[in-house]
Amino acid sequence: MIWFKNAVVKVKSVSELNKVVDQALNAGIRINAYSEGQMSFADAVILKMLSIPCKENEKEDIICELMLRGAMFSYDLLQDKRISEVHNKLYQEIRPQIDKWLKELREVGESAIENEGIVEDVGIDNKTFFMKFSENSAGQIKPVKPKRNFLAECMANFIYNFVEKSFLQL
Repeated sequence: MIWFKNAVVKVKSVSELNKVVDQALNAGIRINAYSEGQMSFADAVILKMLSIPCKENEKEDIICELMLRGAMFSYDLLQDKRISEVHNKLYQEIRPQIDKWLKELREVGESAIENEGIVEDVGIDNKTFFMKFSENSAGQIKPVKPKRNFLAECMANFIYNFVEKSFLQL
């Protein structure tokens, strides 16, 4: 992840930034993860967009790509009017798709629970999915039959692992 963030810092154009973003997403890095107290990859990309010439549609394309992969931008960056306007516009368009994926993920987790336990939370960070199960959850490993969509492709090798009071990283 640090290599990709360093690559973002060095880019001088939107085309270079797009290339780094695509490489990072394809590599499966966690775009919301913080390393050594530094900002996340998603925040580094947004910050870089503020310092290089970007057309509005170019900003939208990059932000949209990150948001569809679960990017959560820092509060401080969203205070910038140039970023918040694009973010808020795209959020309204993208949110239904993200909600659908999270609902599917929650349903997969709930189908694995064999007792009265519940799925407390679900999340997406690029190709990494998270589930938080209730303390009393019990389940078993089950195969996932892939569908032809983003969620299923990312979950093709999904296994269930119930750990008390922790997130399950897929």
